[in-house]
Amino acid sequence: GGGGGGGASSVSVDKVHNPYGSTAGAGSGEFHIYRHARAREMARLKGLDEEEARAQADAEYAQKIEGWKNEEERKTEKRRKKRKREKEARERRKNLKLGGIIAGPAG
Repeated sequence: GGGGGGGASSVSVDKVHNPYGSTAGAGSGEFHIYRHARAREMARLKGLDEEEARAQADAEYAQKIEGWKNEEERKTEKRRKKRKREKEARERRKNLKLGGIIAGPAG
């Protein structure tokens, strides 16, 4: 019978595309394969570094923008309160003047 033999066929092995490096025993053509593989890996790592730097710059910029928005909102709120105070003061003066409590300018 083949009770336990079926499980071995389900094991998958990844193919190694570049089994040689720049080592003794490799033929003269293998160095070029190694060199190209190394260049691909270096380009990949450079791309990862650039992506990380770009993401960090984007995050810093977003943080700056958020800071500017908060500061602008704070200033806007301050101006809004000042306008409201001035308007209320005008209304009070107007009401007092109409009530005859404050005399208008002599004229």
